[in-house]
Amino acid sequence: MRKLIYLNYASLVEKMSDNTLDISALLDAMERQKRIAFNNLIDGIITVAAFTIITFITPWIFRTYFPIELSSAEAFYRFLQVGLLFALLYVCISRLMFMGWDLYRIAKITSRTILLENIKTSDYRSDPAAMKMYELLSQEDKLVKRLLCIVAAFITLTYIQSTEYFGEIVYNLALPTLFKSSPSLIVLPVYVIMLFSLSFVISSLIYVKEQLTPLLDEIYAYTKSIISAQLSSSICPECGARIPQKAVHCPFCGFKVVAVNKDKVKKIVDTSS
Repeated sequence: MRKLIYLNYASLVEKMSDNTLDISALLDAMERQKRIAFNNLIDGIITVAAFTIITFITPWIFRTYFPIELSSAEAFYRFLQVGLLFALLYVCISRLMFMGWDLYRIAKITSRTILLENIKTSDYRSDPAAMKMYELLSQEDKLVKRLLCIVAAFITLTYIQSTEYFGEIVYNLALPTLFKSSPSLIVLPVYVIMLFSLSFVISSLIYVKEQLTPLLDEIYAYTKSIISAQLSSSICPECGARIPQKAVHCPFCGFKVVAVNKDKVKKIVDTSS
C-alpha cells in the first residue's frame, strides 16, 4: 500500500535515525510482552481446569482405595477437603485475576501499536530504552500478579473461615479456648503480613509506573502524529489515494486538483487547453 510521508512523520523518522526515538525497538519490546501475556492466558486456563479436576478426584481416590473407618481417618479426610478447597479457591481466584490482567495487557498493547503494525520492528536488545521498557513491563506484570495473589489469598481465607469445616478443625485441635471461641485470631497474623506485603507491592508498582510512563508516551505521541497526518489529508477524485490537503497535483496519478477540505477535492478545469 502506497503511503505519503508527511512532514511530521518525516521528522519522526529523522529522530529515529538520530537514535533519539527508536520506535521499532520499543514496538518489538511491546510485541514480545503481548505474546507473553497471551501465553500466560492459555496457561491460566489449563491450570484452572487441571487443578479443578485434581481437587474433586483426590478425595474420591482416598475414600475409594483407602477406606479406613476410623474417626482419625474421617478427621484426616475433612482436613484434606479443607486444604484442597483452600487451594482450589486460591488457584481459581488468582488465575482468573491473572487472565483478566493478561487480557487487559493484550488490549492495551494492541491499542497502542495497531496503527504501527506496518513498521518493521528491530530487536529490542539493540536499544537501551527498549530494553528498559521490556524490563519495566516485566516488573509491572510480576508486581500486579503479586498484588492479585495477595487479594486472592485474602478472599480465600475470608471464605474458608465462614465454612463449617474450618470451625470443626479448629475445635478438634489442641488450642487454647480463646482461639476456639474466636477462630479468626488464628489467621490474624497472616492478615497483618498480607497488609504489609500489599503496601510494599503497591509502592513498588507506583515506582515502576512512573518509570514506564515516559516510554509509553513516546509510543502514544508517535501514534498520534500518524493519526494527525492521516486526518490532514484529502482524497484524489481520480485514483482515490490520500494526498496532502494543500496538494495541487496527486503524487500517485498526477491528476491536477485543488483541496476544498480534508475529504473532498474539486477538479480544476484547464481553460488553457
